[in-house]
Amino acid sequence: MSVVEVEYVGKDREIGISCKIFSDDLEKTLETFSKQDVDILKGDKKKNDEILKKYFISHLSIILDGKSYAPYYLGYENDKEASWIYLEIKNVSSPGKVEVITDILYEYQKSQQNIVHCLLDGKRQSYRLQYPEKKAVFVSFSK
Repeated sequence: MSVVEVEYVGKDREIGISCKIFSDDLEKTLETFSKQDVDILKGDKKKNDEILKKYFISHLSIILDGKSYAPYYLGYENDKEASWIYLEIKNVSSPGKVEVITDILYEYQKSQQNIVHCLLDGKRQSYRLQYPEKKAVFVSFSK
C-alpha cells in the first residue's frame, strides 16, 4: 500500500507531495521497473534517487484545473519499515480542482492500494484507489 499526500501551500505557491510506501514493496516495485537490484535502506543513495525519479515521473502526475504537471522529485528518506518520497510543483495558483493520477505499486502487485489525501483550503479529502483505478479527483470548496 502507498499513501500519497498532496497539499497546496499558498504562501509558497506550490504543491507539496509526499508518498509513504513500505520499503520492501517499494524495492520490489523498483526492481521490476528498473530491472536492477535495489536496496532502498542501505543501497547507493544516488542510484536509488535516479531510479525513484524515473519511477515517479512515469507513475504519478497531477492535473490542476485541467493543466497537467509532472512533479519535480526532491528526494527520499527512510523511516523504519517505510520510505518517504518527496516531490513538488512550483509556481501554481490555488487550484479549484486537483486530479491525482497514479498507479504506484500496481506493476508489482495488482492487489496494492493507493490512499490519496489532498489538503485544499484547510480541508482534508481522501480517496482510495484499487487496481485498475488510477485517478482521484478533489475539488476546492471555496471556489
